[in-house]
Amino acid sequence: MKGRQMSKVPTHDAYVVRNYDKKNAETGEVKQDATWSQIGVAFQHGDGNGFDVICDAMPVTGNRPVNTPTQRSRMLERYGHS
Repeated sequence: MKGRQMSKVPTHDAYVVRNYDKKNAETGEVKQDATWSQIGVAFQHGDGNGFDVICDAMPVTGNRPVNTPTQRSRMLERYGHS
């Protein structure tokens, strides 16, 4: 895009997060779980004021966070992993 520099290496990953209820077959206890699927990457603009997000898929449901790899690791520790 003319007049705008962006990183040549992706700085963030784009995901879709689908939340669902998971039932324990033995106890019948139901708890929330989530599945994270990477759907693309983001390149930070050279001025630091935005991103170009490139997706391989565009989900119609679920949350779509854009995180650094470190942020995703912290989220997985807090909420569980897929």
